[in-house]
Formats: sequence, C-alpha cells, structure tokens
Amino acid sequence: MVTASNSSQPQGTGGASSRPCWSCEEDVNLRASFCHQCGVIQPPLPMDHFSRLGLPRNYDLKDDDLERQYFGFQRSFHPDRFAGKTPREQAISMEYAANINDAYETLRDPLLRAEYMLRIEGHEVAGSNGDTVEDPALLMEVMELNELIVGADTLDQLMPLVERTNAEVLASEIALGVVFAENDIERAANIALRLRYMKRLSDQARQSAAALQSGRGN
Repeated sequence: MVTASNSSQPQGTGGASSRPCWSCEEDVNLRASFCHQCGVIQPPLPMDHFSRLGLPRNYDLKDDDLERQYFGFQRSFHPDRFAGKTPREQAISMEYAANINDAYETLRDPLLRAEYMLRIEGHEVAGSNGDTVEDPALLMEVMELNELIVGADTLDQLMPLVERTNAEVLASEIALGVVFAENDIERAANIALRLRYMKRLSDQARQSAAALQSGRGN
C-alpha cells in the first residue's frame, strides 16, 4: 500500500523529527508530505530514489513493486490534483512529480540502477567521466564483438550475436544482484562496467538485425 510518507529518515535533516508547516507553522513530521493540521502539501526533502518510492535499497527489485509504488505516489502528487491550489502548492506538487519520475526512470533500468547504487556508495563506474578503462580483457572482448557485429551482413550471422549479447546482459544483471546483496562494491563496479558495454553491443546487434529485416521486407 502506498502512503504519502517515506520509509526512511530524509537526508540532511540533522536528526530533527519535524519541521514547521510553511502555511500554518504547525509542526509536521519529517516523514509526512502533508501538514496534519491544515492539509497543505509540504516541500519534498532530499532523499535517495529508493526512499522516494518507499522501496528497500536493493538491486533486485520486483517490477510489480516498483510499478505499484510509482503509480501510487504519482496519483498522490500529480500536478492535476493541485490545479485549484495556490501557486506554491502547484510548484511543490510539480517538484514531487519530477522527483518521482526521476526515481522511477533510474530504478527501472538495471544499468542505471546499478550505477546509481554505486554513486550512493561513493563509486563511479569506470569510463563514466571519460577516463580510461583499465581492463584489457574486457576491452578486447568488446572490440572483437563489435567487429563481428559490424561485419555481419546476414541475419544468420547477426542473430547468434544478438542472442550472445542478450545473454551477457542478463548474466551481468544476475551477478549484480548477488554482489550487491553481499555488499561487494568493488565487484559490483566491475560488473556494472561490463553490463554497460554488453548492453551497448546488444542494442547495436538488435538494431543491425532490425535493419536487415526491414531491408528484406522491402
């Protein structure tokens, strides 16, 4: 069940448990998004994407849980619900909606979710800032796969590459669930890097296959 409160202490609150309502100045619990006294929406506080959607901070998220939480919070804070409210309430609801959308778009994508969890732990995936990736074995594998994809000019050549890269993506996602559960952040960073490359190759292979199929249809 979705509620208008969040399951963890908001970030940057200095241990406080309440704040004054901007409208009536009554104390409002930090976990509450609406004033208990006057019912006015309160500005969102800084928190991670998982807390924003009332979810545990796990890599392995059930799609049904993510969808349910997302749509539940969207219903609570959608700007249409505040069309007749004051300009400040409308602005606050839009901020909530933007934060909720950002959280959802990040957590629904396995690669973005992994990179986000790594950033929470103070890690950036190698290569994300233009730095050199120091994994010669991975780079060689990626180069060889890329050459095979680029050089493939028939579906018979491409479809095995589509299946291979799809399998590599799935294997990396499964491995990430394991290492994040073990809190092995270094291994998670390495696997996330592999996932990034394999996902890119998978997309490339599927697009090439789709282009060949389209040409055949013509």
